[in-house]
Amino acid sequence: MVGMLEATSIHSKPQQPTGSAPEVVRTFTDYPTIREKVALGCETGRVVIIFTDVDGTLVLGAGHHAPEIEQGQRDMKGLVKALNAQGAIIIPITGSHFDSGTITTPSILHRIDRGVLPHVGVSAPDSSFAVDAYVSDGGAKSVHALSGQDVSYDSSYIAYVQPATLDYDQLLSHAQSLAAVINQRNLTDEEQSLIAMYDTSRETSRVFLQPGTASGSHRGSNKIAFYFYASSLDERDQIEASFAGHVKDFGMRVVCCEEKDATTAARRHPMLTELADNVRLPLKYCLDIAPFDKGMAVRHFSDYVLHLIVEQVLATGKERPALEVWACGDSGNDFSLMSSDIVTHAVIVGGASKELLRLGDRLKEHGKSVYIETDPSRLGPTSIAQAILGKEY
Repeated sequence: MVGMLEATSIHSKPQQPTGSAPEVVRTFTDYPTIREKVALGCETGRVVIIFTDVDGTLVLGAGHHAPEIEQGQRDMKGLVKALNAQGAIIIPITGSHFDSGTITTPSILHRIDRGVLPHVGVSAPDSSFAVDAYVSDGGAKSVHALSGQDVSYDSSYIAYVQPATLDYDQLLSHAQSLAAVINQRNLTDEEQSLIAMYDTSRETSRVFLQPGTASGSHRGSNKIAFYFYASSLDERDQIEASFAGHVKDFGMRVVCCEEKDATTAARRHPMLTELADNVRLPLKYCLDIAPFDKGMAVRHFSDYVLHLIVEQVLATGKERPALEVWACGDSGNDFSLMSSDIVTHAVIVGGASKELLRLGDRLKEHGKSVYIETDPSRLGPTSIAQAILGKEY
């Protein structure tokens, strides 16, 4: 693959997540297209994996105008076809649910069915417009095959990320008690009036439980979700750190990011544009408490690809190929995706949140090549195309 950034050779196998027991034997569900692409990569001397966030990165959605979304669809289709033509393994990772969807976001499966997102694998009507798997940390599942309404999930991935036991009610109680402590310094009248100008679903509390799915619960996914408002990145970080410390004993992770549809609306509001670019406007954030994050998905699939590479090298006697691993994102919950040990190239797309942009230097310090989109006309998929392929569509 010809990219704008210099390719790096294969990394060592990533370590197991902190606190987990060492695994003696890993099992993997077979992904036919990934196996085919690894075989091709072993022939050419390079295997390429593209991990990408979905909303705001691979596709444009909430917070964007209709013409932008329509152009983004065309750009995304051109990007996926070009990457497939070069044999890249494409794995979108999302926080949205596959089946139930959320109050604000249609389900991933529904969007695939409508053609808004690519299909999965070689059985797709147009295999050039297909990805190799969809991974959701919203439901802790990975889809590896679609045939009509028949969906195949990867049981080996589910076993990898889901805890053996989890006292959901006790965890929820602990999280709600912390929210109550934070809410002792609640939103001021001025903060509430500013929020009311851009967020019609506002709450009077600084931190509140997220309704999430239509049933009002994330219980089926072993995930607890909150919204909160913060008037600066420092305040945002403090709230995230408070929750992370509070649930540490449960072996849980905290994943935090801007609620993009709300914050984009704030930045486009004629009376709030200037405020949204400094510390005076409270912005809305999502905070998920879960036993998994996007970084775990990267480790699982990287292990799988490395497993296939070893198989292929032993079978053919060829030299071990270079492994080039890209991670693309637009918000704070993509940092675990980009900071994974095996990722060699990070792409922060156009329109990314400030909470992610400020972490570019930290990624560079960890030895990664980092592409940060500076052209305001390039959003999502065109940023990825420019970074990886050196051209737009």
